[in-house]
Amino acid sequence: MDNPANIIYQRRHQGTTVEVVEKEGLRCLTFGSHLRQSCMLLSDPAFLFLPYSRHMMAALLFLPQLPQRILLIGLGGGSLVKFFLHHLPQCHVEVVEYDPHIVTIAQDFFHLPKNHPRLTIHLGDGAQFFSLGGAQQAPYDLILLDAFDANGLVTSIYRPPFLKLCQDHLAAPGIVAANVSRGNKGHFQEALGNWKNAYPDYGWMVPVARSQNAILIATPHHTAMPQHMPQADQAHALGQHLPLNFIPLMERIDPIANTFWQRIAQAVSS
Repeated sequence: MDNPANIIYQRRHQGTTVEVVEKEGLRCLTFGSHLRQSCMLLSDPAFLFLPYSRHMMAALLFLPQLPQRILLIGLGGGSLVKFFLHHLPQCHVEVVEYDPHIVTIAQDFFHLPKNHPRLTIHLGDGAQFFSLGGAQQAPYDLILLDAFDANGLVTSIYRPPFLKLCQDHLAAPGIVAANVSRGNKGHFQEALGNWKNAYPDYGWMVPVARSQNAILIATPHHTAMPQHMPQADQAHALGQHLPLNFIPLMERIDPIANTFWQRIAQAVSS
């Protein structure tokens, strides 16, 4: 008989139950459901256990070099933060998290460092981060949007004005990437439509294997055309620096529908 997970932390706040559960060497953060928001291998806290987090690293394939300044909107258990701090010793990471209790949980249960010289945590609404002057190290080489709550995708960070601000705070060249869920069709279509609106010719998608998640990527420095797809030599080189197989990630990247080259192809064929 399958052994149940052990609940090691539980908190109910404003109608939402936040739990930290542990089973067979795996510790996970959940928000009011059995869906895992973040997971950590106790034997390897810096490992990206959930598939979506590994697929987000596909964004690195579009950068000419490893990022030095990274901004994360949404903390969760801190998996992405720990990965970057551990494997990219030259980078500085900034995180925006709305709920201070999530920061405490990440520190107490998921090995997020409480004091790290290359980590800055901002408490506040991610959608207002730029407009309130919160950015300290802009421009950023990489901006990652990964904000979920008990209701699913936090749609406020996928509105065109905020996405445009992300582009404005990028280094040249820099990348914006987002984790979205296709589980709620309405939220997904809204996020995708806003992404196309904000980055009409620069959008890529990476469907996450065997998952409802997808990763949206924007490359404002070049259009989403076949000749700008990452190549195998790039994937192999990146795999020498980071403990990930980038070839399968590269093969899942596709331009988002209605980007520049697809509109040209449709016009030629019509």
